[in-house]
Amino acid sequence: MQTTIKNKLLGIDFGTKTIGIAISDSNNKFAVPYCEIPNNSKSLKEIHEIVKDEKIGRIILGFPKMNNDYVSERHELIKEFKNNLEIELKNEIEIILEDESYSTKSAYDSLSIFNLKGKKKRENKDMVAASIILENYLNKMR
Repeated sequence: MQTTIKNKLLGIDFGTKTIGIAISDSNNKFAVPYCEIPNNSKSLKEIHEIVKDEKIGRIILGFPKMNNDYVSERHELIKEFKNNLEIELKNEIEIILEDESYSTKSAYDSLSIFNLKGKKKRENKDMVAASIILENYLNKMR
């Protein structure tokens, strides 16, 4: 069953230093790396601006798959980020947690194809990982 969403989707790869952002096309057929923002006191407002500017209808937030109900510090950080983002957005946008397993590894592999190395690879990995998380979600919707 295909779910119809009127607005674009935003994918997020949360990191303690940077947050990767990806956006779907207007037909929600594919994900495109959008930007990386520093994870700091301005992050939530920056994401809110992107949501408004890009007319986002739903947010897909990467979340590590839990093994045996084990909750790590990373799980707690992402849940706290999600709660803070919901407050920033006044609960007007649905935020869905999506398994992010291997998204960073896949991002590194994808960037290797383009011969990016070292610093350039690190600078782009989070937004590419966000696009992989979002693409996985879009594939489930088809």
